Amino acid sequence: ATLRINPCNLPRLRHNAKLSQIIMRSELVNLALAKVSSPQILINVVSKRVRQLGLGYRPMIAVSPRMTFMDVALHEVADGKLGYEVLGGPSKDTPEKPARKTRAKKSS
Repeated sequence: ATLRINPCNLPRLRHNAKLSQIIMRSELVNLALAKVSSPQILINVVSKRVRQLGLGYRPMIAVSPRMTFMDVALHEVADGKLGYEVLGGPSKDTPEKPARKTRAKKSS
């Protein structure tokens, strides 16, 4: 599903630069969602990368002065330079262990 922004619903802006930034960011989100399996995972990946960039990590793309850390992270995901790995869940290669049977305690 594509996100469409209706300019009539937005607060009145002083110039069109803000509107173009909002539209550009929604396009970035849609491009990044095409690379990631779910929006929740995208939020986690982008937020972790934003924290890293804030701590001084170098961006993996060419950055313009007007880009925010979120724009950089979304570009990195959309370009395939930033990925993720799901840890802790059962994998397809390892068989799941059957649930252990427990015995009920005897009442005295």
